[in-house]
Amino acid sequence: MDLVYQEADKSVGLLSSRIYSSNGALMLANLLDGYLASDDNLGHFCFRPSVCHRTINKVLRILQDLTEDHWWKRAWIY
Repeated sequence: MDLVYQEADKSVGLLSSRIYSSNGALMLANLLDGYLASDDNLGHFCFRPSVCHRTINKVLRILQDLTEDHWWKRAWIY
């Protein structure tokens, strides 16, 4: 799989988990594009100060649902 993805800037594996709304898909896209969060150059993930707590909770729930998927444990997804 490394040959398939080695030139990718970003790759996302959405396996058998579902995102149930277009708003949820948009939130995930915004997270991946860096609009909702960033790192602090020390490797720490942090939400931007302008992101409200409600959005943070929704995004964290989406991430939790994705990472609890049984396929997430497969090595090729990393």
